[in-house]
Amino acid sequence: MDKIEKRQFYLDYLESLNEDKDQSKNREKKLKKQREKIKKFLNVDYVINYIFRNVISDDSTKGLKYTIWVANAFKEKFKNELLKNKTKLTKLIKNNVLKSIEYIRGIEEIDYDNIVDISSKIRQMFNDSKLIDDDDTDLGDDFDDPESHKITEITKKISSGWPTIDKVMEGGWDQASLNVLMGETGVGKSMWMQNIATQTADQGGNVLFITLEMGSQKCMKRMGSMRLKIPIKEYNKRAKDTIFMKNKINSLKMKNGGIFNAKPGKIIVKKYDTGTCTITDIDNFITKFEEKKGIKINMVIVDYINIMGIEKGLDFANMLFLKGKHLAEGLRYIGDRHNCAVITGSQTDKAVWGASDIDLKNMPESKAIAETADSVWAIIRNPEMKKNNIYRFKILKLRDSEHSGEQIRFDFNTTFLVMENDEFVGIV
Repeated sequence: MDKIEKRQFYLDYLESLNEDKDQSKNREKKLKKQREKIKKFLNVDYVINYIFRNVISDDSTKGLKYTIWVANAFKEKFKNELLKNKTKLTKLIKNNVLKSIEYIRGIEEIDYDNIVDISSKIRQMFNDSKLIDDDDTDLGDDFDDPESHKITEITKKISSGWPTIDKVMEGGWDQASLNVLMGETGVGKSMWMQNIATQTADQGGNVLFITLEMGSQKCMKRMGSMRLKIPIKEYNKRAKDTIFMKNKINSLKMKNGGIFNAKPGKIIVKKYDTGTCTITDIDNFITKFEEKKGIKINMVIVDYINIMGIEKGLDFANMLFLKGKHLAEGLRYIGDRHNCAVITGSQTDKAVWGASDIDLKNMPESKAIAETADSVWAIIRNPEMKKNNIYRFKILKLRDSEHSGEQIRFDFNTTFLVMENDEFVGIV
């Protein structure tokens, strides 16, 4: 079947859907077969291959003949984002078909070695499409409108679960924000982020925990010990008892003397191989998860930013500043797009490993990360503090706040791996 026949087949199928439902059994069987065949037209990879085979030509305007066909094929992928607005959908897809054509025309040769990168680049062009860019219903906030000045603080904060941090941050983590914890290798960045995940879930928030280094089962074990109050040394044995674990999980609903002020949130752990997870991967996963499960993600934790992957086709893998800028701005985008707080970790300079104090200048490889973040916190734990199971959490940057350089002291409970007894100690 050539390209014209395929296009006509698809259009005929769409037309058949509008026909009278009272059809003969033979007609029903025929439609059933057509529906099975048409599934491939709704597959993203198939559509990209279709563009390669049939749209790319010497005459770039030829691709516009298939705009409606491509728009229909992508309708399912974009249905929530585009609010079923066919005009904007057609315009959006048309623009990206043209971008794909121009991109491929600039490539000298397409062969087996580069076809994967080329396909990924085209897929990224479609994934990066945003209705907001073309949405003429959002004309901004009018300064002269009193309603534009109302600040709904409650909806923009996610409680950290620690009174001292909530007080410093005037209620907790901001939605649509990027927050970075910096510390040396082995200081406990993952442990801190797992504590943040369990505290947020206990306050009613739904957390997506993305691990790029530690195994998902180890993450679940740690957070299980923290949240279910099962001693970490007994966890493997206890976890084998399904009834015991079910009762423990159900007991979360009985916190605060049987009255849980907020319905306990969920923690979803997603494992990616080191260096493979991109901003697009996270964006697509959240979109798919929320659509399939009907659960809003309130916080995304990425453990950790330095070992994320960059998008295919970008050439700054060895340029640390540009890589940091790309990833930090990408995570900020995730926060904005999904209206969630984003937490991640970053390495410090080796010169301050084991030190009693850390500053922003001690994150030279990730300078762009600190510049992009809304808040930056240093995890401090010198040998003496480690001996006494103490941490200090230092404020290095807190947007729109007078707090800077002050520290909060925590006790580390080695039985349940929790940070507790937070105390504001000021500048040390």
